Amino acid sequence: MTELRAFQPNDIDNLLLLFKETIHQINAVDYSLEQIVAWAPDQPDKDDWIQRLSDQFTQLAFVDQKLVGFGSLSKKGLIDFLYVHHEHQREGIAQLIYTRLEFEARQMSLDRLHTEASITARKFFEKMQFEIVFPQEKAIRGVILKNYVMEKFLV
Repeated sequence: MTELRAFQPNDIDNLLLLFKETIHQINAVDYSLEQIVAWAPDQPDKDDWIQRLSDQFTQLAFVDQKLVGFGSLSKKGLIDFLYVHHEHQREGIAQLIYTRLEFEARQMSLDRLHTEASITARKFFEKMQFEIVFPQEKAIRGVILKNYVMEKFLV
């Protein structure tokens, strides 16, 4: 059974490891090694991550007390993060986290959600009824990555 709970600063090491491993294992299908290393570097700024996740509505998913996913929603409706451990793909964890984020967005009276979905995540967000606004190329640490600005209106 998957359990959700709010992010706490002492979760940061496990969360950053999940983030890095997921990108290196899953997103490597759609991005080059140079892009992967820029996106998920060995030495992320933990304080920056803690601040960013603490400023958002951030939910962590656990199975048997092991972190298996996380997602975050900003006060302006940005789904900033949505990642599932590479060993727990296609188990409904992303959908569970997303459903909780959308519920919170509705509680906040937001009328629109948006995200910058990776090539890999695009199909998931389309399944959640997001539409592509436009594809974009974004520089991360001087390396260009393609992703998609997507949105969903909450009616």
